[in-house]
Amino acid sequence: MNFKKIDKLNDFSFIVLVSVIPFLIWYLLLGYKIINQPYIWDDLHLIRSFSWAEIINSWKGNWDSDGVETPSYRPIAILFYNFIGSIFEENYFFLRVFTFLLMIGLIIETNLILYKLGFGKKQILIFSLLIIFTKIYTTLLSWLTLSALIFCYVLVLLSIIFFIDLLEKKNNKYLLLSIFFGFLCVFTRETMYVLPGII
Repeated sequence: MNFKKIDKLNDFSFIVLVSVIPFLIWYLLLGYKIINQPYIWDDLHLIRSFSWAEIINSWKGNWDSDGVETPSYRPIAILFYNFIGSIFEENYFFLRVFTFLLMIGLIIETNLILYKLGFGKKQILIFSLLIIFTKIYTTLLSWLTLSALIFCYVLVLLSIIFFIDLLEKKNNKYLLLSIFFGFLCVFTRETMYVLPGII
């Protein structure tokens, strides 16, 4: 299979612009309403600093040592929550800005994959507009606990991008990077066991 290569700065600039400009429009229409929303529901329980015992236990058993959440195996999610909880503490404004940037990165990755698969610029623009103005997009950015899901999707797309690079460049370092990011995403959210099938 032949993949389209990004060999011009103009192509990459287009991918960034077509990802960022619709986001800015969304922010002016809806996003500004949630930028100052405080933590709600699971945000208070999950976005915090975890003890070493809790972090180690998440690799051996249920990810939630308190038994409040649905039992799952998500040790990387606990590391992610620990990271943002330690960095941002209860400053939900800066955490939300971080989440917005994470989402912009996710859209850029998606558009990069679409470009490599041969989609035209108009099709990528239409995709960006459709995805950014869906209800689920706003939901993902409203509920801060779901930032781990956005992080997981970023990891999934990195794994796919490196797999495409492997097919293009025939260099095993891309296989190792694809497996590494695949490992991280699977242990962030168990639903990502489908990743090898997607690839």
